[in-house]
Amino acid sequence: MLFIHGFASSGELNWDRSRWLKYFTDAGRDVLLVDLPGHGEDPRRNDGSWAPSQIRQALAAIVMDLDDGPVDVIGYSLGSRLAWEFAAFNPDLVNHLVIGGPGAGDPLAAFE
Repeated sequence: MLFIHGFASSGELNWDRSRWLKYFTDAGRDVLLVDLPGHGEDPRRNDGSWAPSQIRQALAAIVMDLDDGPVDVIGYSLGSRLAWEFAAFNPDLVNHLVIGGPGAGDPLAAFE
């Protein structure tokens, strides 16, 4: 399972501290928790800017490196926007998609 956190947050804040990860790991699921560029423990947090398409490609590379078949993806807020794009461009990498808290508009549409 790939968990994608929201804006100005981190994987730890959105998914670990809230006990979402424990729920899935207790059920025997493998989880993949990443910090988006510029967030959390990302070592390159201040290196340039990242467009949504670049983030999508980076997430795809991570999932493909695992070589463990399609993943279930859960995204929240900004993570829901990125999860939607990830699934739309990589349908072969996604088994199920769950998104929550997306905005009514798409504030990232202008970033490319």
